[in-house]
Amino acid sequence: MAINFEYTLHNQADFLEKVITKMIKEKGIDSFSLAGHSMGGLVVLLADRLPIDKLILIDTMGAHVKLTPLEIDAQKVDDISQLPFLNPITKKDFKEAMKISMYKPLYMPNFMIAHILATKASRLKFDRKKLFDVIDENIRPRENLEKELSQIQQQTLIVWGKEDLGIDVASAYKIHELIENSTLKVPTLPSDR
Repeated sequence: MAINFEYTLHNQADFLEKVITKMIKEKGIDSFSLAGHSMGGLVVLLADRLPIDKLILIDTMGAHVKLTPLEIDAQKVDDISQLPFLNPITKKDFKEAMKISMYKPLYMPNFMIAHILATKASRLKFDRKKLFDVIDENIRPRENLEKELSQIQQQTLIVWGKEDLGIDVASAYKIHELIENSTLKVPTLPSDR
């Protein structure tokens, strides 16, 4: 945990590029596939100097079409780290965050929840800093990478959960429209059939 590192998306992308460039040199790799989920997908898109052969984007930020209820709630507060679904500090907050982040929340025993919350409490200052670095750069104002997305040449697989509460599935269709060589998969849940 480096409290003095600026966790902006651009800094994370630069760090990713340095790590992968080092691996490419050490292992003699000439091309590879890279996957990113949610904000990680946005970091992958910003790391565009890498010799990426194929991309996999999973519920990725970058083309915003429709705000979700979670995004609307986030825009109403000054201190986003106080939103329970982003920074749960009580057992009730944690269980609510699980409901929001998973279509079918996993069962988790109380002792595990207590351990996770204790660990989070010990790194609260660090977690808040990371959150503010990313939120300030990305959410306020929202990052829009439509230009960058339209310039992607790699074969790209876009996978999206249509029940995603954080980034509306409408963004998946927009990203698919912008990336010429892309395939979109929006799996149907068994209960939807």
